[in-house]
Amino acid sequence: MMQCRIGGADVSLVIDSGSRFNLISQDDWLTLQLKKAKVFNVRGNSQSQFRGYASDQILNVICIFEAPISIKHSPELIASFFVIEKGRQSLLGRETATKLNVLRVGLPVNNIEMVPPFPKWKGSKVTLTIDPYVNPVKQPMRRIPVALEGKVNEKLEEAYKLDIIEPVKGHSPWISPMVIMFKGNGDIRICLDMRQANRAFFARTTLCRHLNHL
Repeated sequence: MMQCRIGGADVSLVIDSGSRFNLISQDDWLTLQLKKAKVFNVRGNSQSQFRGYASDQILNVICIFEAPISIKHSPELIASFFVIEKGRQSLLGRETATKLNVLRVGLPVNNIEMVPPFPKWKGSKVTLTIDPYVNPVKQPMRRIPVALEGKVNEKLEEAYKLDIIEPVKGHSPWISPMVIMFKGNGDIRICLDMRQANRAFFARTTLCRHLNHL
């Protein structure tokens, strides 16, 4: 079951990999009309015929229409929909589901990918020694583009669940801003801009070396 937006209205559809077409129940069609969903090219003639599962009875197609469809934060695409008289459940067809990246047809669909836990040394206390003469560097947070906020939050939530990062509670003397890097596949990687923090450390190191030579 997928919660989709068809023409700006929310509709629940079941992914049906056995169907090429998108089928809308009569009740959902009425809901789209009541919500004034953006549909176009509504027509009554249909050359395609549909039968219910384990049935030879041909289903009656009330009309056909096109509308933009999207899932969560994915880009919209235009798809065709067949309205079925007395249909009990709206179906998302194989082609549209594949284009929306919610269905993958092939061998990988049977594989279950487990996210390996982040490796840790448990039960060992680690003490980090920081030069007290190095002035801590605090930088303001950089604004994240609105279009990337969803992906950034997903990455942070994933790292938190894997226990890679943890929330900072209270005062923190060192603050470095996030930098968003794009991967080749369009995904993002969250990095930190440590240039100012490194400059503070190396400036102290250079000063100490200079004083030792005097």
